[in-house]
Amino acid sequence: MSKQIFISHSTKDAMSANKMVKYLEDSGLTCFIAPRDIEGGKPYGLCLTENIRACSLVVVIGSNNINGSEHVMNEIDLAVNNNKPIIPFLIEEFDMKDEIKYYLGRKQRIVATSGNLEPYFETLLDAISSTVPDIVHRTEEEAPKDTMRVFEYIADRGIMINPVDRFRNVSFRSDTYVKFCSEMYNRIKEISNDDTAMDSFFTSGYNSGSSFGRRLEDSFSVSSRPLTTEEKIRKWCEFDSSVGWGKFKSTLSINEEEGTIEGFLTINECFIVDKIGKRKICQFIVGYCSGVLEQILNGVPVELKCVGCPLNNRFKNECKFEVKVKE
Repeated sequence: MSKQIFISHSTKDAMSANKMVKYLEDSGLTCFIAPRDIEGGKPYGLCLTENIRACSLVVVIGSNNINGSEHVMNEIDLAVNNNKPIIPFLIEEFDMKDEIKYYLGRKQRIVATSGNLEPYFETLLDAISSTVPDIVHRTEEEAPKDTMRVFEYIADRGIMINPVDRFRNVSFRSDTYVKFCSEMYNRIKEISNDDTAMDSFFTSGYNSGSSFGRRLEDSFSVSSRPLTTEEKIRKWCEFDSSVGWGKFKSTLSINEEEGTIEGFLTINECFIVDKIGKRKICQFIVGYCSGVLEQILNGVPVELKCVGCPLNNRFKNECKFEVKVKE
């Protein structure tokens, strides 16, 4: 079975490498590290090559020792040739030889030169998650139905991690969050007006959606094949459905030749609907979906027209939006 993270290191830095592997594997990732994962009877070089090709990301543990390691140089070269993201993790100050600097000189790096590496492993985990957001994503066919949405609690840090994207999550009762947003909405309305309150929630949602959409696009770039726009939208809907925002569904059809979009985006049981006070805090989700879609559509502006709203019919739980290219 292929491993997600390939650890490239000099054997002289084995102690540091093994500490890193333990942290990453305790966090739910799978790592390949030599010589632990070299298959018996298989040529050493072949095993390394196959695992670099199969991994999602390569971490290079940087010290002066890699300057004299042909194995590390070969691993970096293979990673580059196979278009694998590389994160240099520097454990001491040193001058890279030119051959390595050519590949790693402009890479964003983690500098852990204080002698105590453990505080920097969380930074590494965040860097891995932002570089390959879907690194631990499993489809419904691959994951048990009753476990695919369970958050992972890390007791020593007192936090929950979403196993889909490895980002921190905080759990609220949905009515607590709605009350929080509603009080904010009321305050904005008091000092301005209803339109300003709605616009504030739309804008905050739009900025959040744009940020998340960019992370999605980064994850799509490491797919084994180019994805169609409809496939990207479907994957987005699957992701947000899996983290409790409501059941997202898209019937959107994209005609890139004519520059048109037709169809609907629906959210069943959206988490941010104020059925009691009927305040339009749901403008956040309108802005959020607009921001995500525009990133997926490479900046094409879109307009979401509400054609079905739970605030207008207490028996309905579905938000339904017609999506068009904004004129």
